[in-house]
Amino acid sequence: MNRNLGWTIASVITLSIAGVGAASAADMAVKAPPPPVVQPTCVWCGFYIGLNAGGSWDKNAANYTFFGSVPPTFASASPEPSGFIGGGQAGYNWQWDTFVVGVEGDIAWRDRTATANLLPFAPGNVTDQVNTSNKQGWIATLRPKVGFAWGNVMAYVTGGGAFGEVDHSYQEIRVTTGQQRTLSDSTTKGGWTVGAGFDWMFLPNWSLGAEYLHIDLGSTTLAQGPSASGGLNFPASQTRFENKSDIVRAKLNWHFGGPGPVVARY
Repeated sequence: MNRNLGWTIASVITLSIAGVGAASAADMAVKAPPPPVVQPTCVWCGFYIGLNAGGSWDKNAANYTFFGSVPPTFASASPEPSGFIGGGQAGYNWQWDTFVVGVEGDIAWRDRTATANLLPFAPGNVTDQVNTSNKQGWIATLRPKVGFAWGNVMAYVTGGGAFGEVDHSYQEIRVTTGQQRTLSDSTTKGGWTVGAGFDWMFLPNWSLGAEYLHIDLGSTTLAQGPSASGGLNFPASQTRFENKSDIVRAKLNWHFGGPGPVVARY
């Protein structure tokens, strides 16, 4: 009987050790950490600020109407001035996979004046002349942006509101005697803009890009009634000015915060 009791005790001990080993192995398999999940990088997310520089071109018609004849006399010109434009911008982007949405505001300085000499203001009098002047100063825009990103390159379209300083004048002058009258204005006008561009993140937090914008600030009409200057009677007249421009510029931006996780699309 003692021999049977010994075998029984030995069997119980053996089975207990085997059970503990199996349980430990099972615990080790369950507790093994899962492989890390690699999050895609959000290259274009967040705030940015930067500088821009380029060129601005206008093709603004100046349309003069002389009411001292029947029918009225019309004359027009479309000077095309060009010049430097430069300023700064700031904005914010959101990114879902390759889809990017953002908003940007910018302000830039430009200073150029377009002038033109039109037909005589009195029909048949070749010594009468009309001189027009159209100046466009600073310009600012506020625009949403929609684009697609391929890694560190993004292309987008944009459009929104535009505001800028415009100055106009027209002068009617009798060249031989110097008799003249002038009407001018200086104002801030609002309008719209549309364009497109691309950006390249060439270093962490730094992007370089190019952008085209067409800007339309509407039209301005200067009008004056009959008057006299130095014994010369000037009939009523007016000049209508267009306020349009095209801008091509390079942009350098600093992006705050660095790359982060892309917002998941569900």
